[in-house]
Amino acid sequence: MSKTVIQTYAIALGIGKSNIKPILIYALTYFNYYLMNLENQSQVTKKLLKEYDCIVIDCSSADSVIANRLTENSEWNVLLLEVVSHETEITDVSALSLYLQNTKLNWKYRAQAQDRAYQAMKDNRCCWTRGKMSF
Repeated sequence: MSKTVIQTYAIALGIGKSNIKPILIYALTYFNYYLMNLENQSQVTKKLLKEYDCIVIDCSSADSVIANRLTENSEWNVLLLEVVSHETEITDVSALSLYLQNTKLNWKYRAQAQDRAYQAMKDNRCCWTRGKMSF
């Protein structure tokens, strides 16, 4: 008797027949969310001007508001540059921010050395998680 690929994976993972449908529904829903989520889609212009009136670099949410206000004057050309990478699912949940330490989404800051704290850490300094994007 031949088995389908899904049945083979289900057997390998120890998933019974009753448990495979919710997992498939979850996987398809997640995949659909990833494709359709507009936050995951960058809007990059392919036409750059030779000069701009205002350039906003590495913007936080407040800087984005300022850049938006600057664009209200139709005579000004505003360039907005961000130093962010594409978001992952972990970045959507603030409680999971510890998993972003020492990744490309973190500035990798370290706290000042302490005499009576962080003694198990290298140079008595702990990681100071600060993301390159606004959560």
